[in-house]
Amino acid sequence: MKTFGHRLASFIGLLAASAAVATPAMADDDLMAKIKATKRLEAIVGQSPAWSTVDAAGQADGIMPDIVRAFLKRAGIEATVHPIVMPFDSIIPALLSDKADLAANSMFITPARAKQILFTNVLFYNSEALFIAKGNPLGIKSLAGLCGHTGATYKGTVWVSILEKASKECPAGKSIDIRLYATSDLVLQDIIAGRVDGGLVDQYAGLYTLSKDPNLKFEIAPGYVSPNRAANGAAIPINPKYKSFATTFNKVYAELLANGTIKGLFEARGFKPAEVFLRPE
Repeated sequence: MKTFGHRLASFIGLLAASAAVATPAMADDDLMAKIKATKRLEAIVGQSPAWSTVDAAGQADGIMPDIVRAFLKRAGIEATVHPIVMPFDSIIPALLSDKADLAANSMFITPARAKQILFTNVLFYNSEALFIAKGNPLGIKSLAGLCGHTGATYKGTVWVSILEKASKECPAGKSIDIRLYATSDLVLQDIIAGRVDGGLVDQYAGLYTLSKDPNLKFEIAPGYVSPNRAANGAAIPINPKYKSFATTFNKVYAELLANGTIKGLFEARGFKPAEVFLRPE
């Protein structure tokens, strides 16, 4: 009996070993496998109805969640995009601390950011605009017009450095009083309230807000031109431990772009013509 027991134990051990070989463990950096297994994607969303937010039912909403869902569908994955709402400047710290898989929000790729997190390829281009009080009472046509006045944008964006550079180029004693906000909506609110004379906000988000209420007291400064549209390429930021995910996403996104799906998503959200956002220049 003792010999038989030893043989049985050995046989069971071999079965367990065979099962382990037949079912490989999920790699730590395999986000696709994680999504398939959990049927859930932990995605940071912002507070901009045009791009990324949550709707009244608590679902991820906006063009960026639309793109993520289209990717999942094309990749043959059934999963829910679970939204985690946070301000723009919290995205990178949250990804680094493993609080989310990626951000269903757009972010420009910069060398400093790329040293910390992963990015997809550029998905579209989203230049900023200079928004001012309706009627332009101060006659502001460029950032130079903000010298001696109050200018704003939101935390974590590349537009902070653009404002800072413009302020340094102002005449002595007439620098720009720069104020930074958590969201673009707050910038626009303070322009309306007269607490800010001009603010850099992504162009579509500002126009989207205005389209919802044409009576809002702000407008785009006439003649303002983004200093570097080519640098305004928006991508999806990814938790840096998921090293292979960007390659998979890029391949699928290229297919969605080629078959017209992405154009359709943009136009369905009112981003018309979609080519304004999808072409490099």
